[in-house]
Amino acid sequence: MKHNPDRLSVATIVAYPGSDIYRWALEGKNGYKLLTSDWSDYDKYLSDSIELENMSSRMMRLLQIQMYLEVYLRNRRFLELFRLFFKEFTLLKYMIKQIFTTET
Repeated sequence: MKHNPDRLSVATIVAYPGSDIYRWALEGKNGYKLLTSDWSDYDKYLSDSIELENMSSRMMRLLQIQMYLEVYLRNRRFLELFRLFFKEFTLLKYMIKQIFTTET
């Protein structure tokens, strides 16, 4: 927040097939757990393909949302946050769903 970057991109880890992380997740090693092999779930912004031993995929997504909100709101960049949500309406719907959905 202190550096107030012109652009912000906050991604979560994705276990792409062929990567070491994918192999570890398949094998349940190094704290990784593969949740799906469905390629449509492999997205660095809306991913639900992997979780960590000590952190659920939902918690990773909530932290991702928190980072976006904190950087834009603390730096009083309300218009830019609105533009981001308008431009990426799917992202906005996803964020709202994540905030109000309880973990099972």
